[in-house]
Amino acid sequence: MKIARDKPRQLIRKTLVYSLMSSALLFTYAALAHEVWLAPKTYHGERQKPVQIDIRLGQNFIGDALRYRPRTIAKLAFLTRTATAPVTGRLGDLPAIQTAAPEDGQNILIYQSLPEKMLYKNFDKFAEFVQEKGHEKLLDQHGQRGLPDKYFTEIYSRFAKTILLRGGGGKGVQDRLAGLEVEFVLESGLMTTDSPLPIRLYYQSAPLANAKITIFDKGRDGKISQQKTFSDGQGYIYLTPVKGHEYLIDHVTIRAIQPEENPHQAVWESLWASLTFKAP
Repeated sequence: MKIARDKPRQLIRKTLVYSLMSSALLFTYAALAHEVWLAPKTYHGERQKPVQIDIRLGQNFIGDALRYRPRTIAKLAFLTRTATAPVTGRLGDLPAIQTAAPEDGQNILIYQSLPEKMLYKNFDKFAEFVQEKGHEKLLDQHGQRGLPDKYFTEIYSRFAKTILLRGGGGKGVQDRLAGLEVEFVLESGLMTTDSPLPIRLYYQSAPLANAKITIFDKGRDGKISQQKTFSDGQGYIYLTPVKGHEYLIDHVTIRAIQPEENPHQAVWESLWASLTFKAP
């Protein structure tokens, strides 16, 4: 009888370990040029109902859900009116985030990953990535810095926000700077969708002008379109959402770093910002 009980437990443990290892491999090898975003199962709902949110990794607003792995997370919290409220989970949880929204009305959840590293075995992959994200000038800088054309390292971090609406009577929390290295801020309430929404991009808490931004728009039928644009001189883009559509706003900043100043001896660092919401 004891053996019969232990075998299923061993199988469960092995299955969980294998699943976590698979998730780690997916995150490591599929991360290059892939967005990470927060994907609530339901963006709008009753306040008392639990909130389930996937951390997704993919491209073009299609991706795989990652399990909750605390050693990969630097910050996970709801914005409150005056501070932040940390969110935790259990190792292996899927959806990764299973919690309750703290406010009646608009809620803002923020996520920051710990840095990961990427080894470029050839220059072409790096050039393709840099050009896609609107940083072509870095290609000349790579040579000017005397960097090798192969076997060099980049580190990358993800900074994601999602906007939830819970309940119906309250205003909730207004989006604001959350202390992320790069982040979007929706500078009006999500309920005011009759006019264009002002979305501002910040880098180190300062508006980031003339930055390349990708907007993914998922319709009610599941079809996804995308538009590439640039922030204006004050860091703004203006988006007129369609009722019932889901949006992912994405930007990547890439900056030079010195190999002796980081444990990975990386020469480039990319900072990924995303914002998700659904128009009510």
